[in-house]
Order: sequence, then structure tokens, then C-alpha cells
Amino acid sequence: NLASIISARKNGTLLEALRAELPAFEQTIVPEFKGAVRAVLKKINRPSVGVKMGEIANYSSTSSPMGQLKKMFG
Repeated sequence: NLASIISARKNGTLLEALRAELPAFEQTIVPEFKGAVRAVLKKINRPSVGVKMGEIANYSSTSSPMGQLKKMFG
């Protein structure tokens, strides 16, 4: 899974494990694999949505926990 790949990469044991499991894995393949792993692990920049205005829809008494929350905010 992805978590084990990330931890092996941080520990520096990823290439050793790949060489042990895949005898055909050589240094010539490493740059292609390195680019693929980097592309998978790259974080996607998402735009900030910001604050949206709204109201807590609550049709219960103000003595309930949700009623107290609604009373606090509006």
C-alpha cells in the first residue's frame, strides 16, 4: 500500500526491497520509477474556498445541545 511505500522511501530501503523482489529491477529503471513515485506523492494544490455564510437549521428547543449551539451563533 501507499503508506508502506512512503515509509520505505523515507527509510531508504525502497530500492533494496525492489531489487530483492524484482531481479530485473536495475539502476537504469530507477529514474523512470523515481519520477512516477514523485508524481504519485506530489500534493495537489487546491484553491481556498473561504468562509461560507450559513445558519444552523435546528427546530428543537434551546435547552438541547444543538439549540444552545444555535443560540450561541445566531
